[in-house]
Amino acid sequence: MKLSKASFFMIVQWSVVIIAFLIIRQLDADWPLYVLVVIALAVMLYRLLNLNNDELIMDVQCNPNKYLHSIEKRKEKNGETLYHLQKAYAYLHLDELEKMKSEFSKIDYTLIKNQNRYYYIYIMIRARVYSLDKDLDALIELVKELSVKKDLPEGLLEYVKVYRLLVENRKDDALTQLKNAIPTQKNRLQIFEFEYLLAKLYYEQEAYVDSAFVADFVSEKKFESIYIERCRELAFEAKKQIDNQENK
Repeated sequence: MKLSKASFFMIVQWSVVIIAFLIIRQLDADWPLYVLVVIALAVMLYRLLNLNNDELIMDVQCNPNKYLHSIEKRKEKNGETLYHLQKAYAYLHLDELEKMKSEFSKIDYTLIKNQNRYYYIYIMIRARVYSLDKDLDALIELVKELSVKKDLPEGLLEYVKVYRLLVENRKDDALTQLKNAIPTQKNRLQIFEFEYLLAKLYYEQEAYVDSAFVADFVSEKKFESIYIERCRELAFEAKKQIDNQENK
């Protein structure tokens, strides 16, 4: 199983903390000094890892607006294709889907197809563009393409399958697929996206208790995500429907 960048950096950070702990124990340092050293190391490492890694802003902080600001500063260094891909990714999670499509059309796929992280983002946006256009044939072909690809990033095929089922209006199958797909997603934003879709499908099937439960769970998250905002609205509406049913 491949680790996401966020998970990898978290492992590295805790490894540094543990090493610092062992060194200080060997030196018989006092506990207050130990605490100060560990905190300093953790802060320094966090700053270092975030210095030149735009993706951590999305993976860890889940902040599309900050991400947009960051990639603007590195536009020349990263190149046009990566710049447009990252902008499309930000617009995806800001729910500015027409802007996402516009940026996606400017991407040179040949420049990123062998970069695993950016390939993941590219395919995800491609699936969303197809779903936005209701292009079922393109989604079916994309599922076939990914099904035979080796070393596919974990959770990517499941992501595309969800949107294919939604375009097909196979809501029962989409509900099942979402339940299976959520545990495969390694990125918080994708998890929030799928949890919102799950709550929304429950609501559309008049399973208001399940909808409110999922939406409430997501609403408690302290991140800047359009899906968290939508879940707060959905939880409110689902609870209204529950009250209406109980008052009949």
